[in-house]
This record gives sequence, C-alpha cells and structure tokens, in this order.
Amino acid sequence: MSTNANFPKQRKLKFFYDGLDRDVELVLLLARPMDKYAFCWKVIKCQAGVKHSELVTYCDTLLTCTAWLQEDTGRVIPGSPVVPCQAGQKCTMKMDEEGNNYLTPTVDYEAPTSITCYFDTTDRADIIFGLLEGSDKTTMCPVTKFRDIKPGTTLMLEFTPMLSVYAVDGYHAQDIFKSASESQPLLCQNLNDLRRYTKWEVLTDKDSGCVKIVLQDD
Repeated sequence: MSTNANFPKQRKLKFFYDGLDRDVELVLLLARPMDKYAFCWKVIKCQAGVKHSELVTYCDTLLTCTAWLQEDTGRVIPGSPVVPCQAGQKCTMKMDEEGNNYLTPTVDYEAPTSITCYFDTTDRADIIFGLLEGSDKTTMCPVTKFRDIKPGTTLMLEFTPMLSVYAVDGYHAQDIFKSASESQPLLCQNLNDLRRYTKWEVLTDKDSGCVKIVLQDD
C-alpha cells in the first residue's frame, strides 16, 4: 500500500487582521493561478475596523472526481462520484452502460510521486482533482480540472500544494479564477515547507493602500 495514502499531512494557517482601513477579500488557490481551470480554494472576507481571524486547514488527501458540473456556475455537483487517489496510486475512468463516466477504486502504481488516472473511455472526458473537506469529509473542493482527455490517455499529476493568495473582490469558493493575468499574488508559498501551524497578518500599507500578508514568528 502506498506510504502516502494513510498518513495525510496537515497545515493550519491562521489569517488575522486588526483595524483594516478598508474591506479586503482574499482569494486562496492551490493550483497554478495561470492554469485555465484553477479553482478558488478558499475566500476570506476581511472587514474594516474590526479584529478577527480565520483558520484555514490543508490536508493532502487529494481526490479525483468525474466532471459533473453545474452548467450555470461550473461548480461540482454535490454527490458527484469521487475516488481517493494519492501519489503512488492509479485509478481508471470507465463508462457505464448508460454512458456516464465513473472512476474505479485505486491500486498501487509504479509512479511514486504522481497521481495517475487512465482513461478507458470511448469519448473524450473531463476530470477534476480536488480535496474532500468539511466536518464529515463529504464536501468536494475542486483544485484543478483537465478537459477533453483522449481515450487511452494516462494522465499523471505531480501535485505540489503551492498556495497563492490574491486580494480580488467578487469570487466565491469553487469559482474558476480568472484574474491571474491582471493581479499580482500577495503570497506564493509551498505548504510543504511550512510548519504545521503558522500565523499570517493581513495589513494595508498606510502610504500605498496595498494589501500585505506577513508571516508572524510566534
């Protein structure tokens, strides 16, 4: 059995603010922001003039999900079939008699650093990679999507949890992020390089008005 599968790694990040001079919305991504289908992982709404904090928890139990998406929002439909798949494991996408794609249970695979999916389908297919979150671990939080994968393709994803944080208004969790080309990230951080628990202060520069995120030592 894969050594990664039974020992998920957690990172807890506490974002806090005190007396901001304006409202700030932070958009957190785990996929590369320039990817065409990078999803908003978390959105933190920071209110001006108050003291508050938000705790964000990352757990490296990555999942694959067949692409059952809502047409109007592009979000994952609740109840979409998901299969836990870690680095060093492989699942296969197949099509049932009714023409619906589904994923087989995972097996160990010879690529120890990759999450692998083989497309045993008759038509091109989409697939989403995401995290299973919530108190009961039933909420699918998409991270990135691959579209129009040809039958017979072996897709291998080497996932690095590279957190990018933007100060951009108007997004919600699970939205596809479309502002990378016109915004600069406040933070780019490999979560694997952090301690298990870190604190980050959200500030606005008094002179420029720009938003900053500063790692605290304690």
